[in-house]
Amino acid sequence: TGCFVIEQQQSSLSQRRRRKDVIFCFGNVQLSRRNAGLIAACANGLWGGSIMVPMHYSGKSTRGLGYVISFAIGATIITILLWILRYAYHLYKTKGSFVQS
Repeated sequence: TGCFVIEQQQSSLSQRRRRKDVIFCFGNVQLSRRNAGLIAACANGLWGGSIMVPMHYSGKSTRGLGYVISFAIGATIITILLWILRYAYHLYKTKGSFVQS
């Protein structure tokens, strides 16, 4: 599943400017292209704005370069785990076919 766009067929330039593509996410959520963009922008702002929150809760000895290295290792581990999860989901969707994965 995931998100995909259904484009409406229109011919004139003014109709193309007013075009309202519908984005289907996860099979049952319909969003306009504008609303999907606004949601993505808000999620990006929240994600980027909260990236240094763990530093607030770290001790005084974990500052500067030590914090950056620790954060990088943690982010790498989480990224690898998310890729494994995505691959496992794809295997599930293709009914265990390693050829299609």
